Amino acid sequence: MAAIQNQHGTATRRGSQVQHHNNIQLNIPTRATSRPRAPSLTSRPQDSGVRKPSVAHGGGGDVVYIDLTAPSIPQTAQAPIIGSMATIRDDDPRARELGGDGGTGIAGAQGPLDPPPPARATVLNSRHKRRLGFAGQAHDASTAAPLMSFVSPSTIQPASRGPATPTVSRGPIGSRQRQFKPQTSKPAMVMSASKRDTRPKPYVLETPSMAPIYPSKKHSDFFPWKGNHPEDQVTEAQARNGQYDKSSLGPSKVTNEHQYARNQVWPTLKQKTGIRHLSDLFLEVLAKRQNYNRITAPSTFKPPPRVTLSDAKREAWLRDLANPAVSLRRLSRTIPHGVRGRMLLDQCSSKNIPPTRAIWFVRCVGANELRGLKRKGASSVAFGNEAKWIKEWTGQVIQFIEKATAECGTTVDTAWKKKMVYAIRLSAQLYSEHLLDRTAFLHWYISLLERPNLDLLPLSLFISSIYWKDLLRVRRTGHRFAEALLGKAYIILQSEDRDIYLPLLRRLSVFITEILISHRESLIIPNTWSLYRKTLEFCVDRRNSNIEACLQNIIHRNNALSLTAKAKSDTVLPPQRLVIDILDSASLPFDLDKIVKDCISVMPDHSNFIECLCEWSVTSLRVGLYRVYLAAAILRQEAKGGVPLQEPIMTFLERFSSVPGSKTNVYLLLSELVRAGKFSLPNYMRWLIARGVLRAFTSMEKDHPCHARLLAELPFAGASHHARNLRNSLLNGAGFSTVAETQYLDSAKQLVASRLGGLLSEYPPPGLTSRFTAEELKYLHGLSRSQMTDIALWIRSAVKRHVVEGAPVGPNNWRDLTVEVGITAITLQQFLLVRKILEEFSDYGILADILRATASSDNSGVLSSIADTISYNIEIFSVLGCANDILQLLFNRYKKLQLRRTVEKYVLASFVDLASFPVCNEDTQKQLQHDLALYDQRHPMAHSPVSDNEFLSVMQDSAADFNEEMDRILQNGSSIDKGTLTRIFETIVSRMELKGEKATYNRFSATSLMKLRQLDQSNFDILMSNWINRLFLHPATRPPLLNTFAMLIAGSCVDLGNVVKSALQVLNDPPLGVKHSRSSAAELSAQVLELVVGESLDDCQLTGQEIYTLKRKRQAFERNAPGLLVEVIHRSIELCAAEGSFELDNRIRGLVISKPIIHHLRGMSTSQPNLLQAQLLDPLSKNSQPALLKWLRLLIDHLLDDHDSSDLTDPDTDVQVSRLLQLANDFSIRLCQLKMRIIFDGQRGSSPSSNTNITQTLFQGIVSGFKQKATIWSDLVSVLDENCARQIRAHAEELFLQSMSFSIPLEVNENNEYLARALLAVIEATSNTNMAVPTASGSLISAALVDKLNALVQYVMPQQDEGSNAKTGEMLSPKTLISELRGWLILFLRIIILHRSAFSSTSKVGISDHSRMIVSLCALLQNGYLQSDEPLFDHVIDVITCFVDDLSEESRLAIRRFLRYKNPPPRLGYLLGNVDYSGDWLKATRAGKLLDYPVKSWELLQDPTPIMGENDTSLSLTLFRTRKSKCVKLERGKAS
Repeated sequence: MAAIQNQHGTATRRGSQVQHHNNIQLNIPTRATSRPRAPSLTSRPQDSGVRKPSVAHGGGGDVVYIDLTAPSIPQTAQAPIIGSMATIRDDDPRARELGGDGGTGIAGAQGPLDPPPPARATVLNSRHKRRLGFAGQAHDASTAAPLMSFVSPSTIQPASRGPATPTVSRGPIGSRQRQFKPQTSKPAMVMSASKRDTRPKPYVLETPSMAPIYPSKKHSDFFPWKGNHPEDQVTEAQARNGQYDKSSLGPSKVTNEHQYARNQVWPTLKQKTGIRHLSDLFLEVLAKRQNYNRITAPSTFKPPPRVTLSDAKREAWLRDLANPAVSLRRLSRTIPHGVRGRMLLDQCSSKNIPPTRAIWFVRCVGANELRGLKRKGASSVAFGNEAKWIKEWTGQVIQFIEKATAECGTTVDTAWKKKMVYAIRLSAQLYSEHLLDRTAFLHWYISLLERPNLDLLPLSLFISSIYWKDLLRVRRTGHRFAEALLGKAYIILQSEDRDIYLPLLRRLSVFITEILISHRESLIIPNTWSLYRKTLEFCVDRRNSNIEACLQNIIHRNNALSLTAKAKSDTVLPPQRLVIDILDSASLPFDLDKIVKDCISVMPDHSNFIECLCEWSVTSLRVGLYRVYLAAAILRQEAKGGVPLQEPIMTFLERFSSVPGSKTNVYLLLSELVRAGKFSLPNYMRWLIARGVLRAFTSMEKDHPCHARLLAELPFAGASHHARNLRNSLLNGAGFSTVAETQYLDSAKQLVASRLGGLLSEYPPPGLTSRFTAEELKYLHGLSRSQMTDIALWIRSAVKRHVVEGAPVGPNNWRDLTVEVGITAITLQQFLLVRKILEEFSDYGILADILRATASSDNSGVLSSIADTISYNIEIFSVLGCANDILQLLFNRYKKLQLRRTVEKYVLASFVDLASFPVCNEDTQKQLQHDLALYDQRHPMAHSPVSDNEFLSVMQDSAADFNEEMDRILQNGSSIDKGTLTRIFETIVSRMELKGEKATYNRFSATSLMKLRQLDQSNFDILMSNWINRLFLHPATRPPLLNTFAMLIAGSCVDLGNVVKSALQVLNDPPLGVKHSRSSAAELSAQVLELVVGESLDDCQLTGQEIYTLKRKRQAFERNAPGLLVEVIHRSIELCAAEGSFELDNRIRGLVISKPIIHHLRGMSTSQPNLLQAQLLDPLSKNSQPALLKWLRLLIDHLLDDHDSSDLTDPDTDVQVSRLLQLANDFSIRLCQLKMRIIFDGQRGSSPSSNTNITQTLFQGIVSGFKQKATIWSDLVSVLDENCARQIRAHAEELFLQSMSFSIPLEVNENNEYLARALLAVIEATSNTNMAVPTASGSLISAALVDKLNALVQYVMPQQDEGSNAKTGEMLSPKTLISELRGWLILFLRIIILHRSAFSSTSKVGISDHSRMIVSLCALLQNGYLQSDEPLFDHVIDVITCFVDDLSEESRLAIRRFLRYKNPPPRLGYLLGNVDYSGDWLKATRAGKLLDYPVKSWELLQDPTPIMGENDTSLSLTLFRTRKSKCVKLERGKAS
């Protein structure tokens, strides 16, 4: 026994000193003298330095480290143990030599989850009790000396928790001894104690099983202690020289240790180089140790041979393979020949061979096949054959899976399910073991997922979970997989059975969301982004902030990679353009809150928004006076919210001179704000005084700047007395006479009172003429806004006074109670004059107050005129918020009048027309429509029908008598038959067709027709339609259309839309047999235009109310049928240009550029530009006829408010382009686009030099004015045709690539950056998918881009080390350089993206440029400061992604090899990597370089042969410098 320790922690050992604690480490030199033993070259190898618990060995002077912190045995596992106990840690290699289940003795009795028992440092040793062996220990029954064990907590191994059962093991001498594991309880051991032999036996120390054994079967350095060993006898020689074993040296060798090693080593150690010499000795020993027993034999690996077997033997062999009880080593003797490919897989499936054993069989067959291919040819041929065979094998596996999946649901039982599951499991195992072409297999799976059929989608999604990581590992499969999932979701969303596939859609959404979060790079899909963007946004949960951030990142990155100019839905327009579009799209009913909210969302700066709003409201490039009132309402709402208006409005007024707008509208807008108290007059006058604005003027004319003239225009009626005095002083000082202003105002009031004498009692009664002449209207229109406001307020007060407050007093002092109290006494003529004045003043706020006051009239004409007024100005009154209120007043008045008398039908018709607008109440509209539909039934005529005799007698009268008699018949008649109706109608229209008839008779005839229509409306409409067609077909008898139909249209007897349709039908498709001359067709089109927009109505003998009704009918026609008017204009221009008549040209020209048509077309250019282009521009410009293009240019110039070009002369196209560039702004961009198309359409067929001059002029104008109009040019050139756009793009690219501003080194400044952005905007605007660069020039541009990028890389990369500018010589930090070049670099990358098609050539030059571009971009990524700029770094990576997607596999492999030793960023591995990583885990060195060592997956066999050789592995052991180790096997107690 080496040491005996009592329970108190003390230990005794002869000839040694021992320290003792509760946790004691004993250093026990066993059987050694105090003198150290001399080193010996034959001693056993030293320990690695890691201290582990070990068994005590005797002899040799070894120091034994013993851990005495051994826990006591758990209560459930205690047993009476006699003698020393020892155990070995599970991590000690010697533990495997002891046998057992990972541990010996009592250590195995405790489970892994049991708490560690308390420390116990007690070692019992007794020679008087029988020793009990434990499972896994071998000992002699006669000596019965158990192995010493020291138990520690770390040595407790998982073992059975049940009670220990006795086991029998064979001892060293062949006797059998019962061995027990630790018992679960003490009573159990007591019961078996009576059966044991209790006689004392001598102590025998057994040889440890892990003790090294010499070839002579002796143990190294171990001697059991018996008390008679020479080492136990202390002598003087031992004390001086130490203990050594003379017998181990042998009789033929040296007999004294002094002559062996010590005398030769010791003197050297005393020298200064002793340590170095000692190190050399140890290195030599280690080198010999490394070379000892090294395996040098070549690999003898051979796969199991194939033998041709009979069918029965082959089936038996396959059944044995399917049986797990039959070992593979037995089956590896031979394998059946002929079982391969699909047959092999089918056999595995049919016999249900376990997948692991099936994989073994596949390896055996594959290894034999591949070795057979290698024997057939040279290495390169063999490699090609091997790759071909693997691809064929992969195809067979794919066919096997498809066959299994095709049988899904074909049978009633579940056999198909087992086959499918087995096929998927086996293929997955083959994939994971690298036994097929992984890349081809994944591409097949993605193609399976890309199939449009949704039946296999559940199976495809199930398979995707198996290969998820590999599918998204590299770009080559990742983006295809993501696109396939999005494609499936897109199909489901487009399907009518969307609800059925909802579970699959949810599953797809989970997959897509996971890719979005964890593999975002796979969603960089620029080629299909426009198709799948909406699908991606639908599938992900945007309520999650992280998901929303990832989605926005993907959207931004894909938009940046778009090949074309940014899509309209994705184009980031400037805020001003967005606000203008929002305001243009505002329509009935106007929601002010929504308009303001939308505008502020795109332009948060309220000052800029107010300026933009004011400019939109007064510009001449928009139509409708409602814009002024809408802007005033929005500004009032802004002021209520606390937004200051004064400063931004003054800023707008200062720069109004550069805005093509109407000063009248500006003054009207400011007057509305002053009236609402939102514009401060005192502050405005202070601003004028502080700026000294009025000092520069000696007079105050209307053409003076708007911010100065505004003082004379603003109304001061409600201002304080001192404010009016200050105004007068300022105006008088500026040369404006306020006295003359007052006189002018009095004259205007006198003129108005002369027409409204009864309304304005202080003036004399009106004269004979009750209508204003043209001169008088011009005089009124020339008043200032202040004077107009004074007159309007004066009229309003007069109208409000003209209300009946009490019943009038009649004769005999009786009051007339029939007169209603509280109604207005204004007459129809007075109302029409008031309306005319206020509409000329554009003061609809005052007009609205007057309409409210006059809505209580009992005059049917007044009520009808009120409704017509609101209908004609519905947008303005809707903005003012009074349209529905006045309609309710009219409706209530109608209900009251209905109780007293019959209300005329035309009044009800006017009410119905007003109620049809969306701003009016729907219930009121329905009630009015119901009353109008039942009007004839409720109010029948009580007259006799018209007879033929009466009609015949009338026909025989003269003209004068005819008119009187016809009027009498129609007045007294209540019904008429169809024949009589036809004869009367024909008589009336025949007289109207006589060109000699006067206008007065036309008026009578029109009145007769309107009365005749009331008798039989349906038949009358048929007769009227036939007569209109007859007029258009027979120009000889056709009267002037305006004189004929004006009153009929105003009286609702004829619909204007039907007249225009009939005329267009005759012009476009005349009936058979009818031929129109060009002049007659042109005349018809001109007359139709006059009917629609003609303003000269003096010859029509219409009253003021009828003229107003006709204007309202025309407005309704333009609103409801805008395309008809455009088509009439188109036909008129075509016919006029073809006729060539000077008189007709002037006539059509006056109509085309008339105010109604210009307003209509200008409105369509903003609201319906596509319709205008399709029906007017494209038909006229497609033939490029000069005459038609002149007309188009004239029309567009007036739409642009460019009156300088109002003639039909043909200036040079350069002049037109220059003028167009000056007119282009955010308001005129759509009209400029139209004119741009006209200009370039006119150059079709011209010389190339002429086209070049135009494009150069356009390009120079764009570049020179880009800083001021940065957002205009892309829209301006986007409408050009392919040739013109390509020319402009070529100019831009040439300047971008060859200008000095992009020379190397770069000159970076603000102007150059604006130039670069201008060039980029032009290039993007002229780039689209239908405008690819030609092949010839494509190679040139690709080479130029690559060279320019290489120069940029060479310029940037040295700066990282040198930090100096080569041109200026001044120091420039790399970070500063990258930041300054950042804008140019982004622009250059955009150019590269736009020219992706130039790199898609399959020629050698194209492939070379493609690869060079990728390598240059990868080199750019190595800049450290670029890597720190994450957005720019990601953008460069995305650009590389676009080019890598179009790269062939060979080029991809070549680039990967080139960049292998260039230290590329890790993300390039994703872009250029391959799916198959089978050889990456094993490396080999060659010439100092670390290389991948590919592993032959097919030869990694578990049991290749029944007899295992020394180097019988597919991967030769010599590669690892493997050494042979002597294995120790305990068999019946004998070591062998």
